[in-house]
Formats: sequence, C-alpha cells, structure tokens
Amino acid sequence: MADVSATAKDGGIGPRTGPGGAAYDAFISYSQSGDRTVARALRTVIQTIGKPWWRVRNLNVFLDATSLSAAPGLWETLTNKLDRTRYLILLASTEAARSKWVDMEVAHFVRADGAGLPRLLIGLTEGDLAWDGDACDFAWSDTTPLPPSLRGRFPEEPLWVDLRPFRADPARATKSDQAFLHAALDLAATIKGVEKADLYSEEIRQQRRSVRLAYGAAAVVTGLGVAAGIAAWVAVEQAHRAELEAERAIRNFGIAKDTVDEVIFDVAQGLRDVEGMRVESLRAILSRVETAVTNLAQAAPDDAGVQRSRSVMLDEFGDTYLAAGDSAAALAAYEESLAVARNLVADDPGKEEHRRDVLARLGGVGDVRLRTGDAEGADAAYGEMLELARDLAAKGGDADAQRDLAVALGKAADMAVRTGDAVAARAAFDEAIVIRRALAAAAPDDAGRRRDLSAGLKSGAEMVRASGDIAAALGFYDEAIAIDRGLADSDVANAAYLRDLAVGLQRQADIRFSAGDTAGAAGGYAEALTVTRRLTAIDPGNASWQRDLAVVLEKVGDVAMRDGDTAGASEAFGESAAIRERLVALDPASIVARRDFALALDRVATVHLRAGDLDAAMSGLEEVSTGTEVSPIVGFQNSLVGGFEFGR
Repeated sequence: MADVSATAKDGGIGPRTGPGGAAYDAFISYSQSGDRTVARALRTVIQTIGKPWWRVRNLNVFLDATSLSAAPGLWETLTNKLDRTRYLILLASTEAARSKWVDMEVAHFVRADGAGLPRLLIGLTEGDLAWDGDACDFAWSDTTPLPPSLRGRFPEEPLWVDLRPFRADPARATKSDQAFLHAALDLAATIKGVEKADLYSEEIRQQRRSVRLAYGAAAVVTGLGVAAGIAAWVAVEQAHRAELEAERAIRNFGIAKDTVDEVIFDVAQGLRDVEGMRVESLRAILSRVETAVTNLAQAAPDDAGVQRSRSVMLDEFGDTYLAAGDSAAALAAYEESLAVARNLVADDPGKEEHRRDVLARLGGVGDVRLRTGDAEGADAAYGEMLELARDLAAKGGDADAQRDLAVALGKAADMAVRTGDAVAARAAFDEAIVIRRALAAAAPDDAGRRRDLSAGLKSGAEMVRASGDIAAALGFYDEAIAIDRGLADSDVANAAYLRDLAVGLQRQADIRFSAGDTAGAAGGYAEALTVTRRLTAIDPGNASWQRDLAVVLEKVGDVAMRDGDTAGASEAFGESAAIRERLVALDPASIVARRDFALALDRVATVHLRAGDLDAAMSGLEEVSTGTEVSPIVGFQNSLVGGFEFGR
C-alpha cells in the first residue's frame, strides 16, 4: 500500500486560514505502511483530551486514509487543508523519510508559512533523533527518520515526543496507557496553547462524563449510517435524474462513510478508557454503531472499502469487549470480522492487504478461544494463521510479513507448551527467534525490532524454564536484559523501555530465587528496584507503576527474610505496605487493591513476629482483619505456630 498522510479537521482558530473557511488545528503527516494504527490512535486521543461532554471533540484532527498514488487528485485537496492548518504533526520514521508524499506535505507547509517550523511537532515512531546544538539542526545520517525537506531548516529544536513503544505494541496506544496519554498531552497542550498540567486535570474531570458522550456519538453514527444508506439508494434508484444529483448523492455517501469510520474509532477506543463501564451499557452503545455501519455496508455491498471498514470496526469492537471482560461478545465480533475479511479475499485473492487482515483476525479469534478454555479451537485458528503467515512471507514479503510470521510462530510455540509437546514448542520458538534476530540485525537502529527480539527471548525463557532448563532460561534473560539496558540507556526518559528492563530483571531474579540463588536474586531485585524507582519518578501518579514498585519491594523483602535480615525486610515491606495503602485510597472499591494491602500488612506483621515483637505483630493482624475488611491471612497464622515459609 502506498504511503499516505493525514490531516486535521476544522478546529481551533489560528493564523493560517484560507478560502475554505475555518483553520484546522493540526495536520498529521505519516507513512501508512508503518504508522497507520499509531496515527489513528494519536488522532483519537488528541481530539478527545479534556473535551467537555457536550462536544464531539476538543481539537479537530483529520486523518486521511486514502492512497495518494491511487488517487493523485487528492493532492490539491490536501494542500488546501495544509494552507488552513495551524500545526503540522510529523510521525517520523524511515518509511516517512523515504515517502515523497510526506516530503511534499512537509515542504508545502514550511514553504506556505515562514513560521511553519515553530509549528512543526514530531512524533518519533521508529529510528533515532539526536539534536546537534552547535549546528542548530538534527544530526543527519542515512537513517535519520525525517524527510529531506527539513534538513537545515530548524531555527531551534522542535517539540518531539517518543511514540516508538506504541508502534511496536499498538494495543497500548490508548488513553489508559499513561505514557501514550502524556505524549499526546504534550502535543495537544502545545496546539491549544495551555499548560500540560491544566489540560491533564481537565481530562481527569471530563472522564466521568465519557459514557454520555459515547451514547451521543453512537446516535450520531446511527444517523449518519441511515442517511448515507438512503443517499446511496436514492442515487441508484433515481439514476435517470440529473447527473448532478447522482454525483452529489455519491459524494455525500463517501463523506458519511469517512465520518462513520472516524467516529467508530472514537467510540470503540474511547470506551476502553472508561473505568467501570457495565458490559450491558457497552453492548447497547456498540450495537447502535454496528447497526449504522451494517446499513452502510448493505447500501454498498460491492464496495470493498466499506466492507473492510466493517471488518476493522468489528475487530475494534472485539478489542473493546475483551478489555471489558466480555469474552463471548469479543469472540463473536472477531469471528464476524474474520468472516468479512475472508469474503474480501474471495472477491480479490491477489490483494495482500485483505489476506493480512485475515491473518490478524485469526490471531484475535485464537486468543479469545484460548482464554475461554477452547484449546482445540485456538489451535485451529493459530494453525491457519501460521500457514497463511508462511505463505505471505514466502512470497517475498517485507519486514512486516516476517514479523507476522514470528508472531504466528510464537503463538504456535505457546500452544505446543500447553499441550505438552516440548519438541514442537522449541522448534517454533527457535524459528521465531531466528526471524527476530534477522530483523533486528537488518535494522540495528530500529528500536521496535530490538524490543520485539527482547520480548521473544523472554517468552522463550519462560518456556524453557517450565521444562526445567534453568540455565537456558537465565541465558535467554541475559540476552533480553542486555537489549533492554541498551534501549533504556538510549532514551533515559522512555517509560516503556524502563519497564521492559525492570520486568526482565525481576523475572530473572525470580528464577534465581526459586533455584536457591539468593545472592543472585538479591542483585537482580536490587537493580529492578532502582529501575522501577526511575520509572515512578517519571509519573508518580501512575497506579500501575506504583504497583510494580510495591511488588519489587516485596520481593526484596522476601530475599531479606530468607537471609535472616529482618531489618532489611521490615524496611522493604513497610514501604510496600505504604504504597498499597495509597492505592486503596485511590480506588476504595477495588477488592484486589484491598487484598494486596492486606497481604502487605501480613508481611509487616510477620517481620515483627520474627523480630520477637508480638505486640506489633498482633496490631498488624488486627489492621489486616478490620482496616481492610479482609480476613486474617493464612500465612500469618501459620507463622504464629512456627510455620514460616516466606518466599516459597
């Protein structure tokens, strides 16, 4: 598929206006081949950050998903939008740097407005950027992920945010991921001309009204779908009328389709960010959206673009249902999406895009079937997925096709582990790792590929650990941790890289601890603790990272207890309990948070008992029983009778 760019919709009023009317807030220029998913997610989040409940969006960001090479006449339309745009957001990657369309868009924006570069914002999705203060420009090389038209054009370092983790793992690109939210906040706050902290506060305040917005957006989609269907029907049934009327109806149909596509993602992805939404409400909202798109698809049964939109919509719904815990609804959505994708392949067997859609949908179906205990169904889906991935990769597939094959092999390895076929599991894993190593070696500066390799090595470590090969597991973790360290050192503020490193260190230390190597475990946990503290310092309000910190502290305390260091254990367990208490205060209704707090108090009480302070131990037990509304912990009761076996 050709590279394309995306633009911003009518929004804020700014200095760049043209004959078409109000100015656009932003224009996202990107390469569709690598960044379409990230671009869609970024647009959704930027448009909805801090928006009042009664508005569809707070900023207007237009995302053009049309192939310019297939429709070159769109260039005039895009330049018109560029001329009425206040900010240009460039998603920087090697693909974008090679795309003539991205270069044309950036060059036009800069040329049309002498103040263009201060209005240029960069989201780095792949590769590396390094600012050379002496040259007042980025340090350029053959791999610099910027279009040539920007070389030597910067009066000062532009604002840029790191989106690389979300290209590697697109499922994380939502408001619920704090790192992605804060990256989007940096861009949105600049565009709106407000403080980031103020915009973040407004976002938190407005989240409570997200459900009302979702119902309203669903109603808009329903109306658009019905109107679009009627417009298309009228165009066909009354084709004998004036040609102008027919053209107008068809044009309106296209506008309605594009708008429906945009709102689908706003609704489906937005609902994933709403805490505590009831599944019944989720179904009610999404069913209204689905009805509208079904009407649209029925109005144009031979339009592959409309049918593919429906397949993508159902896949998004599957993700949303799965996030809400409704596995049955998720499976139904994934399977219907798969059926539509299969029909598109049947209609056009040579179109690789449709076959890759089938591959992706098979992965979703397999994941849900495995989660619901249908191992046979999951194995069938994964088997077909692997067969298709091999076929696409064998036909001269690009790096994405090779990565798809590695993912399919990873799923095959997981299934083999579950069925007890260690030989098949190791064979699939080894083949996947060879691919991941080759991809990483072919682009050593591609952080996403290196991160993929690290993730694959960690999966392999857990696989061989389960088979009892501790030495091999530790070796895989050594290699993965080395990659994670390199990524973290290359971008010290990148939260995703830090968390990868912390998780790898902790899991490797877990293996050492289970094997009786307390000294090795202590060193791993200590480094994991240092990295996790760096992570929480980036965003102290991130509850997930605070939980990570509490877990590592508890493991540090476990090792101290095993070594007889009650003072060290008391300090670690005490800090963990304080964190758990704050997490309960943030979410008092969470049974999991209260349970974890009770367990933390039990650890503290156990240390007091080991130190001979029975009064403090009993006080801790009383707090476990009453302050957290959780029954006394069995582990503590066992310790009272001399059965201490902490850390087992």
